[in-house]
Amino acid sequence: PADGPACHCSRQTKLTKSWTDANPSRRFFRCEAHGFIVWADREEPAGWQKVSFIEARDQIRRCNGEIRQIKTTMTDLNRGIFLAGYISHTTSAVLQEVIEKAHDFNRLREERLKSTEREKMYQQFLVLSWVGIFVVTAIIITTMKR
Repeated sequence: PADGPACHCSRQTKLTKSWTDANPSRRFFRCEAHGFIVWADREEPAGWQKVSFIEARDQIRRCNGEIRQIKTTMTDLNRGIFLAGYISHTTSAVLQEVIEKAHDFNRLREERLKSTEREKMYQQFLVLSWVGIFVVTAIIITTMKR
């Protein structure tokens, strides 16, 4: 870009193109701090040229949007490929650990079930023992009363 006249802040300006609907493709000098300074083109775009520039600008914007979407998709795909590679390298170790944890879990669950069954059995034994003691005591008391 060509250098233009200095801005009122003494900074050098750069030649830039306008992409507004009012001034499509019209060149102007722009200050980085203050924006528009002065038109470089004397005439405003008009007629079919103005319409053509606006259509070209809109098409460029659509294409740029599609390119951004494609880049995003490519980035996502590359991440997926990277993750797939990473996963394939670490899968066997992780899978082995998961299998071991599953075995441990199943073993602990079986032990808990057995423990619960033993606890129920002990509770039944305790209840039956008290019933037995009560019955024997009742028999002894009844026998002694006669």
